Amino acid sequence: MKQFTFLLLLLWGFQSFAQINYTAMDQVPTYDKQFLVGINPGWNGNNWTDKQLADISIGNPNLNVEGIGMETFRVPLPEAFLEFWGYEILLPAFEHYEALGMTDLTVFLQNPKFEHRDTTVYCPGFPSEMFANLYLPIWDDGTDGTPVNDSNYAALYFYKTVTLYKDNVRFWEIWNEPDFGGANCGWKPEGMDGNWFDNTPGPCETQLKTPVYHYIRLLKVAYEVIKSLDEDAFISVGGIGFESYLDVLLRFTDNPVDGSVTAEYPLKGGAYFDALSFHSYPHFNGTLLYFDSLTATYLPQRHSDAAVDGIIDHQSRFQAVLDKHGFDGVTFPKKEVIITETGMPSKKFNEWIGSHEAQKNFVMKVQIAAFKNKIRQIDFYNLSNQAQYNDASGWLDVMGMFEEIRNIMPYNITHNPSGLGCRTLGELIGSAIYDSTQTAMLNLPAEVNGAAFDMGNGSHRYVLWAKTDVDESEIASYDYTFPDEISLGGANVMEWDFSTTDSVTEIFSSTITLSGSPKFIDQFFFVNTEEPSVIKNVNVLPNPFQESFNLQFNLEENSDLIIELYDAQGQLVKSLLQNNLNSGNHNVNIESNELSTGVYFGKMIIDGDILKTFKALKVK
Repeated sequence: MKQFTFLLLLLWGFQSFAQINYTAMDQVPTYDKQFLVGINPGWNGNNWTDKQLADISIGNPNLNVEGIGMETFRVPLPEAFLEFWGYEILLPAFEHYEALGMTDLTVFLQNPKFEHRDTTVYCPGFPSEMFANLYLPIWDDGTDGTPVNDSNYAALYFYKTVTLYKDNVRFWEIWNEPDFGGANCGWKPEGMDGNWFDNTPGPCETQLKTPVYHYIRLLKVAYEVIKSLDEDAFISVGGIGFESYLDVLLRFTDNPVDGSVTAEYPLKGGAYFDALSFHSYPHFNGTLLYFDSLTATYLPQRHSDAAVDGIIDHQSRFQAVLDKHGFDGVTFPKKEVIITETGMPSKKFNEWIGSHEAQKNFVMKVQIAAFKNKIRQIDFYNLSNQAQYNDASGWLDVMGMFEEIRNIMPYNITHNPSGLGCRTLGELIGSAIYDSTQTAMLNLPAEVNGAAFDMGNGSHRYVLWAKTDVDESEIASYDYTFPDEISLGGANVMEWDFSTTDSVTEIFSSTITLSGSPKFIDQFFFVNTEEPSVIKNVNVLPNPFQESFNLQFNLEENSDLIIELYDAQGQLVKSLLQNNLNSGNHNVNIESNELSTGVYFGKMIIDGDILKTFKALKVK
């Protein structure tokens, strides 16, 4: 039955199929989201299914499982795996991701099965990792049952995989870290011996163990096949680490001889991908060092803000390479940018940074930076620690949003602070829109960072923190005063762990004392204080409440009253009109069965004026 279903899918794809006549030098799809946060779920032992890993990432209300604010996944679909288990093996998992609300997945494609590998040895002593028959024609006349040439193994693999999984995948990465192994030369700047800006990486210098022109050919095959199936998909280089490798891809073609431009190979690598995916780990990539001119040595600056600055600097270096080759939005379309691996260890190893506080601050701050710098996705590495914290032997063991889950049963999980911080961001910022104009109005001093977000109802939420600047310390403090143009007056302040505390602090001032961790700041509902309010003695009982609460108050004169209830994201969730209320005491019961747990803010409005506000907390 599965084979029959798969055949029908292939036939359907064949019938709706049309080859393309454009490249990424002509057009790049429009991405319709500001930013999505995702996770590399990885392998977490035999106790956990892919579906259950999604449950604890985004949350599953049907199982009463809370997530950690993740909106998307980055997962592999290697040919060797699909050929062994069957191409449909992960369809139920992908359907589950979509049902939970995970969208725009990133999938990396790689690893031919053994029989489909190129047998030519380009690096003595090491077999090629690349597909065989890569330079056979991509298309044929369809007599073998598919529009692609089935003898071109990469083309057939892309066609079969994308036909099945394309509905909830937006970014197709072509191989994970194709430049991995280039640590000896990839980092070198122009002019240094062996650098890749002036030289071509040899087959032995990367994990593919094949000429770099073959990787460009793989990009071309992927671009033609995947775009023919889904023109809105983004084809991406696969999580590269070195901007010099990007330069190589943009200056050579897929000509297997030398990468030169010929009539048969007219276009360079930039024609065959829409998005740049890069990997950046600030704890070991040099970000957390600076050159001290007084001592003529490199000194450490191991704190979260230096780490975030390093990520954005890495992005700018990649963009400079793209601009140099014309992918600047003027000569050729600008490419979208995603980061499919980043993170920070929660434990110190060697001389690297490592603490729960630094990890938590980094994963929150880098998401705000992504909004501001048009990084469309960040996929953190990784979902859970790979060893017990006290037994960890290296940084890869302690990168998780959860403590180790391999040896426990779902869903008995323990969050790391980084996971709780991500959940808070998801709850408070997930549906908001970054507002660059309002952010500029904040006129942030050098000691403060953050952003303003439009909550969709005419209000803004501000995420602010005092920048860390002391080596191996996340302690920072700054008294920030909102400008008069914003007229804050007073604020509700929520801390980084709001997702677990539901705690809101009222500040009756335009000055907020910031710390090294992000604070979420909402402007008070302004209350008309020009005249004495006709509403007195407002009380919420019970508070906290479970299924409903009573709003008690006294009216000094007959009135029509509107009661509005807003959630923590500033969205109006309930509006009640109380007509012709007589003066005296009143008790209005407000049902909340449809509301989730959390903090709610209320307005009491008469004749268009907000005369009183109240706060209520719903618990389980």
